[in-house]
Amino acid sequence: APVLPTAPMDESFLASVRAAMPSVRKPGPHDVVYKDECVFSFDTPFSRGGLYVNLSTLRGVGADHLRIDRARTGNALYLHLKFVKRKKATSDESTETTTKEQTPTRLAIGVDGGFDVDDNNKYDTEETYALVVCESSDDASSE
Repeated sequence: APVLPTAPMDESFLASVRAAMPSVRKPGPHDVVYKDECVFSFDTPFSRGGLYVNLSTLRGVGADHLRIDRARTGNALYLHLKFVKRKKATSDESTETTTKEQTPTRLAIGVDGGFDVDDNNKYDTEETYALVVCESSDDASSE
């Protein structure tokens, strides 16, 4: 997987962004932006390398397919989405109460007495967005 270093926001980075801007397409009301999963694999923004959305075709690709997509489309500008789930800090008292409440008494999903599938109360999601310029060579810049 390509590791893309974070470049400082300098004039050379801005020049490469400006050079790639003509290929950027604004999505219309009937366009679909594939930003949930890679169109070639099962990579998501929660994957190790995150997801790169091609700002010309509006299709998401994983880090392993970034160079292939760059060569295929000729577009160099991508939006990098990287999400990380972090478990919320809980006190011992609330953990004990929560564990007793979570013990299922019925063979059911998402109902009282069944298995709880709501992760919103257990995790915080840290979302990172970056503009990435994927050069035609093996190096890339992002900010």
